[in-house]
Amino acid sequence: MAHRDAGKIVASGPWAESYDGALIIFRAESRDEVEQFITEDPYYAAGLWPSFRIREWTPITLSTDAFDAVAREAAGQ
Repeated sequence: MAHRDAGKIVASGPWAESYDGALIIFRAESRDEVEQFITEDPYYAAGLWPSFRIREWTPITLSTDAFDAVAREAAGQ
């Protein structure tokens, strides 16, 4: 929650068709910052994430209204 509240995690969630992974959109200054977040995460430390891949993303179209709607729905509002 702290990373989300600090604006570092923009969006996250498991793949809809299976539970073999998830997507986390993370706002970071460096790759090292993302690696530190992952390696310190309790799920990773417990072996629940057997691997991870970090890829830089260049957003072309971004709708903050859509993100807000998804966040409200996830919060049950």
